[in-house]
Amino acid sequence: MKEIPIIYENDEILVINKPAGLAVQGGQGVRNPMDKLLAQQLGAKVYPVHRLDKVTGGVMVFVWKFMI
Repeated sequence: MKEIPIIYENDEILVINKPAGLAVQGGQGVRNPMDKLLAQQLGAKVYPVHRLDKVTGGVMVFVWKFMI
């Protein structure tokens, strides 16, 4: 999968452009949720502030913390 586009980041928040067709969080039948892919991409834990439906693309906000 391509990298998830980051629109803005600082030490506390990330603003990303969520692609349509990608689930935000894991659940039944979800293999690669966006929060997991984004954490792998950044090497940091990420937590969504809100969710968008899987079929919806658009701007999302996450809080995050670098893994030490």
